[in-house]
Amino acid sequence: MVDGGRVAFWFAPGHPLPHVCLSQRWLGLNCPGCGLTRSLIALLQGDWSRAWQMHRLGWLVLAILTTEVPLRIAALCSPNFNRRFPWQAELYLYGGLLGLLVGNWLAG
Repeated sequence: MVDGGRVAFWFAPGHPLPHVCLSQRWLGLNCPGCGLTRSLIALLQGDWSRAWQMHRLGWLVLAILTTEVPLRIAALCSPNFNRRFPWQAELYLYGGLLGLLVGNWLAG
């Protein structure tokens, strides 16, 4: 993290990444996902309190990513890979995550 909560790579701390949230850039409003990237970076650095301040659901998104990415890689590498969950379960998982993100956003 650099000044103003912007994110920069460890090898280029003087060059923060640009804002990618169109809602923030065009309207000046936070969206339900604003702060997730900063929260994930703080979690990966072991700073749980800062991650919570950036976005309260960062830990949940990190948990989903750490299980989902290896499963997707295995599915791509092996055509016979047996999916663990039917597509309906994924629909409920991601629909629930979207609902939590919007609920967290509305709770402010």
